[in-house]
Amino acid sequence: MKLLNDFFIITDKSGNDDVHAFDLELNSNHEIFKGHFPSAPVTPGVIQLQIIEELTSGIVGKELKLSKINRCKFLGLIDPIRIPVVKVEISIKEDELGVQVVAKMKALEDVLMKGDLNFKSKGI
Repeated sequence: MKLLNDFFIITDKSGNDDVHAFDLELNSNHEIFKGHFPSAPVTPGVIQLQIIEELTSGIVGKELKLSKINRCKFLGLIDPIRIPVVKVEISIKEDELGVQVVAKMKALEDVLMKGDLNFKSKGI
């Protein structure tokens, strides 16, 4: 399931070869929030990881899949009504083993999620 343009849209992107930064607007009416949770929507952790996977795939220009979570902390709730825009910062290193990513999701300056993740090409 692709989340880009349905669950979130990219409203701004910037950065350089070291850090890629995105502003994402979340769709508070998305089906995911009807089950998680109807009266108090929260972005599930697995969806946050999927967002990072999709953004990283776009940066490197190939479809990726999450292969390993070295470290991941969810430090705050992402409520799409209270926090409609999330900032994502992604640092990437590519080598023969795959793509290593250090990522953060933030609301203003508050870090809501941070992870050290490994991805591989989908065909491998």
